[in-house]
Amino acid sequence: MLNSYMQHEMKEARASNPRNTRLKPATVLEYNQRMGGVDHIDKALAPYSILRKSLKWYKKLAFHMLEIASYNSYIVYKHYHPNAKLTFKIFLLTLVQEILQKHKLNRKRNAIDRAPMSDNGQHLPEKNFTPSGKPSKQDCVLCRRKGVRTQTSFSCAACKKRFCIDGKDSCFKLWHLGQIPPKRSRVIPQIQDVPNSFIETNPSNFESSPEPPEYSQITGYTVPTNSDAISSQGILPSSNPLY
Repeated sequence: MLNSYMQHEMKEARASNPRNTRLKPATVLEYNQRMGGVDHIDKALAPYSILRKSLKWYKKLAFHMLEIASYNSYIVYKHYHPNAKLTFKIFLLTLVQEILQKHKLNRKRNAIDRAPMSDNGQHLPEKNFTPSGKPSKQDCVLCRRKGVRTQTSFSCAACKKRFCIDGKDSCFKLWHLGQIPPKRSRVIPQIQDVPNSFIETNPSNFESSPEPPEYSQITGYTVPTNSDAISSQGILPSSNPLY
């Protein structure tokens, strides 16, 4: 830390425990001695900050005001209970628990909106991991029946099958509600028949070509396929002998 009003030197910083006595820069000791309330509250709120990234500036402002209000209530509590050994972290946890107990959330859930769970079967989604600790992904059973390939790391604890759990109508819910679509069958393309009009206009394309004569690679002679090709000697020599 730089300053222009005191010398740069090391001073002994005394502590309640003599073993923790250390030499620290005089500037740091001066700052710790004269730091204001803003620095103290920033130091106290930093480990338990509830701020998150947001494009809306007023959300961060509202959350920061809640943090300041909680810390001010902690100071008031310590003022009226000076002997209470209560840290700010424990104070925050106790404050949240009391607020939730006093203002309970009444969430009504429809039986249709969630997948049925059996006490015996325990149809609950569970996440699968590889031996190295990474999520293990496989194809979703229901998406495969639809002809779509979707990989998921969640499966049913009772069915031992992979299902997608994202969305309102997830594959996990549809499967356990019995809303299973029929298995998609593979469509094999059929060869269309050639119209007769095409054969009549192009008869040369469908004329049968004569079968080629058999060729012997050993003797170099062509084996005749009909009786007209047989001469008096029996076999005609090939025009392109091998040797």
